[in-house]
Amino acid sequence: MAKEHLQFKSILNLISGIIVLLLAFIAPNYILNMFKPEVVDALISANQTMTAFALFFITLVVVFISGLLIAFINKNQDKIALKLIGIIGLVIMAAAPSLVTLVDSSFETLGIMYFIALIVAVGSWAGYALIVSFIHKVRRSQ
Repeated sequence: MAKEHLQFKSILNLISGIIVLLLAFIAPNYILNMFKPEVVDALISANQTMTAFALFFITLVVVFISGLLIAFINKNQDKIALKLIGIIGLVIMAAAPSLVTLVDSSFETLGIMYFIALIVAVGSWAGYALIVSFIHKVRRSQ
């Protein structure tokens, strides 16, 4: 394999990936506070900092588990039963944002939660792809 040199563009990819990941993890707190602050108050705590930290952590856990499920599905492409278990787990993870309807059952809240889930999914995938791209370039440069 030919040795590559790291360019400024590669470092920008890493920085962009980290920023996109952080924005994806911060999005639930920001969007809920903007559109439905009463849901945020009812969900976790009256303390704004604690609520923001909890939403960040919950988002991180959901993205991590979803990533593990995708890796599980990809690893078990030839085993239909295991692949089906992974797909069912991914469907359950995708349905998790609807649990907020226990607090506020309006269609607007459900729509906002799925909008947030979409932003987190796309943002975390894009950030992850940028970071992995940088890691591959670092390996090729050694």
